[in-house]
Amino acid sequence: MGKEYIGGVSFTDDTAQVAVLEVGGSEIKVRYLEDIKKGSSDDLWFLQGVFEMKEKRVRKVKKVKKVSVAVDNASLFLHSFPMDTSLTKAEQNEHVDWELSNYLSEYNPKDYVNDVHILRTKAREHVCHVLTISVKKSLIYGIQNMLSENKFELHIIDTNHFGAQYALITNYPEVKTKVVALVAVAHHRVDAGLLHSGRLIAYRYGLMTNRDDAVKLLQEVLKDTTISDLFIYGTAVSTEVVGAIENSLNIKVTKLNPFQRLKIASSFRDFERFLGREHRFAASVGCALRKE
Repeated sequence: MGKEYIGGVSFTDDTAQVAVLEVGGSEIKVRYLEDIKKGSSDDLWFLQGVFEMKEKRVRKVKKVKKVSVAVDNASLFLHSFPMDTSLTKAEQNEHVDWELSNYLSEYNPKDYVNDVHILRTKAREHVCHVLTISVKKSLIYGIQNMLSENKFELHIIDTNHFGAQYALITNYPEVKTKVVALVAVAHHRVDAGLLHSGRLIAYRYGLMTNRDDAVKLLQEVLKDTTISDLFIYGTAVSTEVVGAIENSLNIKVTKLNPFQRLKIASSFRDFERFLGREHRFAASVGCALRKE
């Protein structure tokens, strides 16, 4: 199998992260990284960093054909609710549409792509708890068309959470045998997922005005669960936020390093610029790592 160069893009608030990975053979190499500030009011501003990397003529970057995109959690609608497992597939879809119509004004199923994840199942009660992730088709088509116009293929489109979750499992495989929390901290929002043996079993998010809001949300999420580790990533992760969580929950917080098991290409001499900020690239790297 030959080597392939895949780009990964994530965005949160007013910054985007771009990563290029060389995939193939026995190792994965990091070839390029960039942290980019929003520079326009265009809805697809976060793709500009992908196009600019070609203009910089960075070695190997010109070989990138596929780009994966992790969409900001705040640009999606995430909703968790119980569902009757005895329903047919068609009836489940109708239930999802009914749920979403109660939260999204002028909801039209034709305008959205809904991804449904089963979190927990209670077999005796014939009930499962599901998480729906809803994104407007116009955003997906816009990303696909913009990439195509610039000679790229859209490989995978996902959310920041699931991109980061893939990076977590790839770089910390021991979490497949544990119960852990994966937390994203943006400037005005906190997203928290609980993983059991590498599988998402619960998800909550809330708005954040200060670090105490992050602590309160996590206390609520973890009140009935004992976790072994808490991993954190995002554009607003700080020493103060990490300290507040550790002191309040009495648990060690690890900044998710998506490069822990990857090799930094010798030709990528700028990597030291990103030391201490590796966690910002969790979603972009994880999305690029995914095969499907």
